[in-house]
Parts: sequence; C-alpha cells; structure tokens
Amino acid sequence: MAAETLTIEMRARDRASRAIQGVGASIGGMGQAMRGAALAAAAMAAAAVAAAAALGVKAVRAAAEEERGIRQLSGALARAGVAYVDVAGDIDAFLAAQQRSTEFGDDQTRAALTRIVTLTGTYGDVTLRAAAAAQDMAAALGQDAAQAALAMAKAAQGSATVLQRQGIALTDAQQAALKTGAAHARLGAVVEAVSGKFGGAARDIDGM
Repeated sequence: MAAETLTIEMRARDRASRAIQGVGASIGGMGQAMRGAALAAAAMAAAAVAAAAALGVKAVRAAAEEERGIRQLSGALARAGVAYVDVAGDIDAFLAAQQRSTEFGDDQTRAALTRIVTLTGTYGDVTLRAAAAAQDMAAALGQDAAQAALAMAKAAQGSATVLQRQGIALTDAQQAALKTGAAHARLGAVVEAVSGKFGGAARDIDGM
C-alpha cells in the first residue's frame, strides 16, 4: 500500500507539471500582455490540478490507514477466537453511530476496540460499550480514545489503581467482579465504573 501511495503521488506531480508545460508551450508566440494573462491562467490551472492531486493522495492515505486498522482489529479478534467477518456488520454500525454522535472518527474508535480486545481477550456487546465508555473518559480527561481504552483494559485485568488515579471509585461489587469474575464480567464492571463517572462526556463535547 505504501508503494501504491508513492506511485499515485508521483503521478499527481507529473500531471501538474505537464499542465504547466503544455500551457507554456502554447503561449510562446503571444504578445506580452496576452502572455501575462495566459501565464496567470496557467498558474491557476496548475494550482487546481495540484489541489485535486493532493485530495487524491489524502484519500489514498486514509484508505491505507483504515486498512491497517482493520487488519489490527481482525488479528486481535482472531486471537480472541472471533472471526472478523462474523462481527464486521455490528462493528461497522457501531463505528458509524459513534462518528455521528461524538468527535471520534472511525480510526480512533477502531483503535480503542483493538486495545480492549487485545488486552481482555474477549469480544461482545460489553466490548462495544467499553469502547464508548473509553471515548467518554477520553473526552472528559482530554486523552486519546485508545489511551483511555488501554487504561480500562488494564483495569479489567485487575489493576483498579489505573482507574482510581483518574478519580473513579469502584463499588464493592465491581471490585469483587475484578477479582473473581470472568473476562467479560471484569470488563463490564470497569464499564459501569467509568460510565458512572464520565458517562455522556463524548456526546456533550460533540454537541457544544
């Protein structure tokens, strides 16, 4: 994909260069005033070509980033015993919903999901709720969503102090779940604690 991106960038530059050279050749026999106007028009045309090329390169890079994120999430899911193809529809719907209602784009939400699945080794509805809670926590604390997701996943592994440093208090039931619960139960306890402290923060910021 990197080689493909480089090829597209080089082609874009070539198109802009040829646009300038072609116009320059066609105005060689004109008078001075006409040449000035033609050169100005050529510059504008070249700028338009360059802008279009830049948009194309940006789109290619965004596609490459998305593909990389999907591969990483797919790998994390596979290690958790889940086939990406079986849950892709649910994940895509979740990503779209979060992008509509928060300031977090697909790539950020996907990265948060990947962190959670990787460290907890589980996937389900609670995983999606955990990613949403991580966005609330990130929005409230000015963090990256993946950073907040990492803290939550570590807490689900039994490191409650990670949450306590952020002023998140766990109930006795939540602490017990972290000690004796299965992976999804531990993650659920963390989601409850984080949502109790920061619930709705990502949507509040998006609506400002």
